[in-house]
Amino acid sequence: MNLRPHQQLATEIMSNNDRGIVAMATGAGKTLVQIYDVKRQFEQSEPQIIVVVAPRILLAAQLSFDYSKHIDNAKVLHVHTKNGKVRHYHTTNPKVIREWTEIHSQHHRLIFTTYHSLKKIYQSKIKVNTFMFDESHNSTSAGFHEYVKNVSEETKRCFHFTATPRFSKSIENPGMNDSVYGGIIARASASDLISGGYILKPKVIPHYLEWIDERTPEHDSIDILNIIKEHNLSKLLICVKTTKKMMEMLSQTSFTVELQQLGYDILHITAQHGAYYNGDKIERDKFFEILDRLGDSSDKKYVILNYSILGEGINVKSLDAVLLMRQLNLIKLVQNIGRTLRISSEDSKAIESGQLQIGDYLNYLKPEGKVIIPVYNKALLSASENIQNTVEDVYENGELPIMMK
Repeated sequence: MNLRPHQQLATEIMSNNDRGIVAMATGAGKTLVQIYDVKRQFEQSEPQIIVVVAPRILLAAQLSFDYSKHIDNAKVLHVHTKNGKVRHYHTTNPKVIREWTEIHSQHHRLIFTTYHSLKKIYQSKIKVNTFMFDESHNSTSAGFHEYVKNVSEETKRCFHFTATPRFSKSIENPGMNDSVYGGIIARASASDLISGGYILKPKVIPHYLEWIDERTPEHDSIDILNIIKEHNLSKLLICVKTTKKMMEMLSQTSFTVELQQLGYDILHITAQHGAYYNGDKIERDKFFEILDRLGDSSDKKYVILNYSILGEGINVKSLDAVLLMRQLNLIKLVQNIGRTLRISSEDSKAIESGQLQIGDYLNYLKPEGKVIIPVYNKALLSASENIQNTVEDVYENGELPIMMK
């Protein structure tokens, strides 16, 4: 594993601490930091139990896939509902969790779960050596924090990974400034990552439309198609207004037909309806295989629609832009912007070979990540101005995007 300097520093800090927050901007490679630490723990002769916690089943499945690329000396269990096919054994029964760890007591054990199912781990009474809390700002939500606190008190090593910490103004409300989290021990700001050539700068683009407060599915279809053409987008992530409005646009307009005529593949995924590729329902693991393949090809054009399921943690390659069709809070905004800031594979290879200099954006095939906001009322005009301010604070001035609750 070839770690970047900020990743190497984070792993060194983790080796000297039992707990803490690793606050790294989206695109910093937090998952590789986790995996490196887990590999190091699995080098011990005494069998270890390590639990990786994610906010969604979808992300737990992707993390499991990412870990499997580097770790082959551990038994793997998933603790979450069957909603989301995974290749490993899975259960939510605390008794079965305990029995599984006992059956494999002579092996290292790696367990993937969600914050929703974390209580099942706690109820199983297994002795965990290390917890990796991914997208840990979710852990402060009602119903989750109690079990994060409970397992932290009984586990020697606990690390919390996030690009967007959520702090609390009051001790009565859980926040990541609670002593349970151990404070921020490692950090990589977005501005540092841009300076180092690891991510791109975002560019906020207000796209002004006819001033109409309520837009129909036909309006949305026409607007999106025009935005794609005007900005010459080949790979676009769309954060839709609602799942219902997305399905109405897909079923009641010529949106999909026109996109396909332009040579685009169409993907959409929601918790309610599942994953689709060009109109066909597919398993979620197949969805990500297709997404990876499309992202690896510079010739492929695709549009991905979702409400919020792809906003956090999910790796989406080579996006040109994100289209924000609704207002987002600070955490969701920064997470969605971060999806578009990955350097293209062609530019990365050119930088590695010395053919392209870091920061020579005029010669980048993908010089920036576009953040497009359709503006058709006063609220969205104000939102676009606020987004621009956030971009300056986080990506130019290097501020940590902390959301207070």
